[in-house]
Amino acid sequence: MLGLPRSAGPHEVRAAFRTLVKSLHPDLNSSPTGRQRFIQVVQAYRALQEELDLLADGPPLRICPRCGRRQELLDGLDGGVGCVDCLLGETPRRRYLPLPVIETVRHVSVVSLYALSLVLVARAAVTGHLGYALGSLAAAALGLLVLAATCVRVREAQ
Repeated sequence: MLGLPRSAGPHEVRAAFRTLVKSLHPDLNSSPTGRQRFIQVVQAYRALQEELDLLADGPPLRICPRCGRRQELLDGLDGGVGCVDCLLGETPRRRYLPLPVIETVRHVSVVSLYALSLVLVARAAVTGHLGYALGSLAAAALGLLVLAATCVRVREAQ
């Protein structure tokens, strides 16, 4: 199909594929069978890439232990490996990222409390009111308590 000898390397195969695809692309080729031929050539090249690992510019493709597809595998946060779709939760059964765990929500509240503390410190500096300074200390202390409680729960869960 590409007209290459069996000894052709990955770069030669890629160059021949690109030349053929450019001539068959539906935007440039208006023949009635051009679109179908274009699809067949792209599918054949993809199969060839997967079979021979001809991705010279990228990592080799392997079988994903989670979904069984041949993809680039990455290390997950859980210590396992998987393809991008599996690690991000995009599978036929679940198309969205998982909801944040309660620890993530607590960390957001800690950051919010520290931000409030900074605003109150600035307000105390501008107005000179002691109440703002005390409110700032209270917000910072509450933030520390929430952070400590979250860290203890995470450690116990491990």
